[in-house]
Amino acid sequence: MKVCENCGTVANFIEGYCKACNSKKIIDLQISTEDWFKLNKNQKETKIKNCLSLSDEQYELLQEAWENNKTNVASAKSNAHSETRIKNVPKCPTCGSTNIKRITTLNRAVSVGTLGLLSGKIGKNYECLNCKAKW
Repeated sequence: MKVCENCGTVANFIEGYCKACNSKKIIDLQISTEDWFKLNKNQKETKIKNCLSLSDEQYELLQEAWENNKTNVASAKSNAHSETRIKNVPKCPTCGSTNIKRITTLNRAVSVGTLGLLSGKIGKNYECLNCKAKW
């Protein structure tokens, strides 16, 4: 087992970095996964303290920093997820507006039925409600 020096996550880190915070500061605890799970909480803390050569006070400060960092990591992941959702909103290629609507199959069929090949909705999926562009 290994511990991430940056956020305190304990795992095998097969990929060579911490998936929680993307840090490559990984310290080997020199214990197998099987043996790690046999330890109680105090024994695990002692193992980490010894591998990092920390006093009780230093370890408490480090734990505090890890807790703050985990909160920051969780917050950053949440923000990244929100930004991804915002980025995936379709925009009008003409004016950049997100005030658009999908052209339904029924709407397209009615337009083609009334205007024939002159219909501007043939092969189009969206219509901008601001500039009326269709794409």
